[in-house]
Amino acid sequence: WINIARLLLAKTMQLPEEQRDWSAVEEVVDRAAQALPDSPLVIILRNDILNAQDRADEAKRLLQTAHTTAPI
Repeated sequence: WINIARLLLAKTMQLPEEQRDWSAVEEVVDRAAQALPDSPLVIILRNDILNAQDRADEAKRLLQTAHTTAPI
């Protein structure tokens, strides 16, 4: 699921901003999270999606929360 999500993210980013539909990417990331609930790759993907959507503040909070709950 991780690789599929990465491909969908790259494909979505190639579209003009007004044509981007994030639902398929988010659905695949949700499936990845179900399959790999403790994977940091899921957090990284969610972060990449939020940044691609110009939601940097949410992306930062996501990483801070992930670091707090599972510090390296």
